[in-house]
Amino acid sequence: TVGGEAWFVQKREFDCAWFERDGKCDRFGSLAGAGAINAKDACCACGGGGAGVPKPPPPPPPPAAPVPAPAPGSGQCVDRTVGGEAWFVQKREFDCAWFERDGKCDRFGSLAGAGAINAKDACCACGGGTPEDVWFFSKTELCTDENGGRDTFVVRLKREPLSSVTLHMRVTGRGKSEGVILRPVRLVFRPGRDARLGWSVPRTVTVMGKDDRKRDGTQSWNIALSVVRTRDAGIARAALPVITVRNTDNDGGKRAKKAKKA
Repeated sequence: TVGGEAWFVQKREFDCAWFERDGKCDRFGSLAGAGAINAKDACCACGGGGAGVPKPPPPPPPPAAPVPAPAPGSGQCVDRTVGGEAWFVQKREFDCAWFERDGKCDRFGSLAGAGAINAKDACCACGGGTPEDVWFFSKTELCTDENGGRDTFVVRLKREPLSSVTLHMRVTGRGKSEGVILRPVRLVFRPGRDARLGWSVPRTVTVMGKDDRKRDGTQSWNIALSVVRTRDAGIARAALPVITVRNTDNDGGKRAKKAKKA
């Protein structure tokens, strides 16, 4: 006891009775609780306690059955791997399937495991995992000039989505006054074989440089991409690049002259 009350960890339901079940002494017996005392010192079931003969710890549970990760292209997140093997904490039975049960992500999701990665980064059930590689971009670096020079890139999906996907584009960066995205600024990709909006139809996006009448040399601006509408979890989580555009000056600035020489 501590202060005349039964010892506990964090919340009062994590007491010695909780540690007695399912081999929790081995897994979490070193966690400090009330009075800065851990379960291995406080609880008879974990080999601690006060006077009397301590109870032997229960046998460890059998390893959890392996749960295969969803294949890329299934529209689902994929749990991370380390060294080609499924991620785990401490012992291999504490894997992403274990964290998925009984709200363990909230309780233990910050514990570091294989590769010094925790469950919140490694496991889809905890909000982590590896996003699918589902987008194709023909290039991510473009060049324009202040005389209205244009450049283009092509974007499409690599697999059929589970529902329609809307990709939004907007101009960002310090030099965002240097250019403009010509239509379209939103692209819609639909399941099926729609000749115009089908997921496999390549879409061309055109950008154009703007004249600011300043001798400011070559300036860069970016196109930020985001999925604003879909029910396909894999595509919603997928990483998107930042498109960079370099706009060459036409007003004779020093950096513009260097760019022309180059």
